[in-house]
This record gives sequence, structure tokens and C-alpha cells, in this order.
Amino acid sequence: MKKIINIFIVIFIAINFLYAYAQSQPPAPTPPKTIKEHKAYTNKNQNNSQISRQTISTISDQPKSKGANNNHEDYTSPEWWTVYVTGALVFVTTCLAIYTALLWRSTKFIAQDAKNAAALTKESVDLQRPRLHVSNVITIDPFMQGKHVCGQFYIRNIGGTPATITDIGCWVHWFTDNILPMKRPYEGEKGNILDRPKLNPGEPCTIDFTSEEPLGLNSAAIMQRQHFLYVMGWIEYRDDLGINRRINFCRKYNTTIHRFSAVTDPDYESYESTS
Repeated sequence: MKKIINIFIVIFIAINFLYAYAQSQPPAPTPPKTIKEHKAYTNKNQNNSQISRQTISTISDQPKSKGANNNHEDYTSPEWWTVYVTGALVFVTTCLAIYTALLWRSTKFIAQDAKNAAALTKESVDLQRPRLHVSNVITIDPFMQGKHVCGQFYIRNIGGTPATITDIGCWVHWFTDNILPMKRPYEGEKGNILDRPKLNPGEPCTIDFTSEEPLGLNSAAIMQRQHFLYVMGWIEYRDDLGINRRINFCRKYNTTIHRFSAVTDPDYESYESTS
């Protein structure tokens, strides 16, 4: 494509050079007025018939040859160079206009194809967007008074595209009431987990956590349901389109089966899109 443009530019410059050269040439010299001289000579020598006939024949021959020369010189004059150069310029300009139109059309099609491809990519990511799931919350049992609650949980990407984790927060809380507070205890807190892996579809990872404060009660109070123990938090992640998403999770310790179960409160267990 660049080579074609360079060729057109070279042709355009060459034509302009020829045009300037043609304009710089001097006009053709005016032919001598031999015809008028012969006519004058003929008028002075009318008495001599032989000379008159020769002069007349000479005069009759000369205009023809001079006329032919004049016609030949007209076709080679600078004015005809102007016509040639102007025609060439029109041809080159027309070619450039056609090429520009074709190039604009091709660019338009390429831009439309790129736009369609981006739309298909977005649709594909929307249909197979990453989705993180928290499972298998594990802590040390029995719980010891004055000791921190330590454990781990699993994160798995159950979506169809990669998920880049940007922040994780996890806290351990215990309450005397069996109902979760209206305001989430971690509201406004920054993440406290340093691990921030990128998970491909179907890929899991393990996250360790520790309570910020030591347990202020013994395991008997939890087993007798005098206190209720929770592991809760959130995970923020980003998909391939740059859309930030967030998952909130909350697990309650079940004294009957001795394991953590997900709560049914949508304020504590939910998926959100932040952008």
C-alpha cells in the first residue's frame, strides 16, 4: 500500500516538473515574411511575363510549405505541452481519488469488523463471566478460650473465563444473638488477606485466615449455643473486560454437624458488580 502511494507521488512530481519545464521554454520564432517580399517583387516586375510566372509559381509554392511548417510548429508549441500535462494531471488525480475512496472503504470495513469482534468478545465474557465460590471453611475444633481462631477456606472459579483477585477480607466474629446484625461488622474495612491469585476457569486456591482478637469464650459456650461463631468477609476480583466484581460470604458454625454452613441472608451471601 505504501509502495503504491510512493509511485503516485513520484508520477505527480514528474508531471509537475515537465509542466514547469514546458512553461519555461521561449515561444517559437515568427517565420520571415517572405510572401510579402515576393508580392512586392512581383508588383515591380509586371512587365516581364516570364519572371512573373516564375515568381507566381514560387509564391504559390511557398505558402503551402510555410503553412505545413506552421501546423507542425503549432503541435509542438508550449501550449500543446500544457494540454498534455494537464491531461496527465487529471488522470493521476482521478487515480488518487479512486484509491483514496477504496482505502476509506477498506478502513471502514476493518473498523466495523473490529467493533463486531469486540462486541462478540464482550458477549462471550458476559455469558461465561468468572464466578468465584467459597467452600470448605475449616477451623481448629475445639475452640480454646484466649486463643485465636485459625482456619482456611477454598475459593474456586466456577465461571468460564479467568478471574483476577484484587482484594480479600476475612474476619471471625461471635455474637450472643442468633440473628446477624443489620450492619455488617466488616463494613468499611480494608482487605486483610495478602494472597491475591489469578484463577482460571475451574481452578481452586486455599486461603488461610486468623481472627483479629483471641476468643473470649470457651468451646462449651459455642456448643451450648450461648454464642454463635461466624466466618465472614468478601472477595473482589476483575474479569478480562476490566469489570470489577465482588462476592460476599458468611459461614456459621453448626454445632450439630460440627462444620460451617452458608447463611441465607442476601446481605452477607451475595454477588455484586462494582463497575
